[in-house]
Amino acid sequence: MRPPDLKSLCEALVPGHGAVEIHQSGDGLINQSFRVSRDQQDYALRIALADGSAIALNRRWEAQILKTAGDAQLAPALLFSDAERGVLLCEWLTGRSWSGVDLADAASIERISALLRDVHGLPIPLPAHAMSPAQWVTHYETMGAAPGKHRHAAIDRLNQLAALPAAPRVVCHGDLHRLNLLQTGSSLRLLDWEYAHVSEAFWDLAGWSANGDFTEETSRRLLGSYLGGPPNADQCRRLKLLAWLYDYICLQWSSLLTPLPAGLAERAAFLDARLSLPAN
Repeated sequence: MRPPDLKSLCEALVPGHGAVEIHQSGDGLINQSFRVSRDQQDYALRIALADGSAIALNRRWEAQILKTAGDAQLAPALLFSDAERGVLLCEWLTGRSWSGVDLADAASIERISALLRDVHGLPIPLPAHAMSPAQWVTHYETMGAAPGKHRHAAIDRLNQLAALPAAPRVVCHGDLHRLNLLQTGSSLRLLDWEYAHVSEAFWDLAGWSANGDFTEETSRRLLGSYLGGPPNADQCRRLKLLAWLYDYICLQWSSLLTPLPAGLAERAAFLDARLSLPAN
């Protein structure tokens, strides 16, 4: 979007009557983000750079669940959405992101578990945007993700997952990592809901574990905290399978978005090495 168009958009959408100040706050592979100020109030504006179909984004459903989550104070309040253009205007939240050290702290595990229980308890907007791990794998392959050396291992783990008892479907954030978590005072809010979809609750636990590079013991503590008691063998197995599949799907995602920035390329190489570790 050219600067004059951006200014006109902000003047039309942002509440108030004073001059708008626009500061770019993020320039990702899929979206541009801006902090917009008017009449001493700040707002978060996101504009899509692409329609997101290649990575299975559903802009319309994202706006629905963001409104639901914002009303429940689990996300920034949604002020405006235009799914066709991929435009979102939300309140600007101030706070801090957790550090890597914070993630495995016992108190942090309790807090993220409580937050996820709230997310997974949200009503599901209809029609639901549902994506299982198998559907993610198939979608990315259809979009051109290279099968790679881990494909047979991925199919094996999907088969193992299918053999376990079925799990209820809930709202999942889908992109849980520490930079998408904001602590505002005593509250936690989740940002960037574009990958939100309906899946099983353990998918979010797997994402938080995988993106936090949790040890098996830390993942087990997270699972026990979320469940409110010691997990059984099937639950532990399910989380382990999902965490591996989460890494694999992230690697598929990265193969579609080349050339990757240096940081993401390093992360992709790390995931490739982690996926190669022998199963135990």
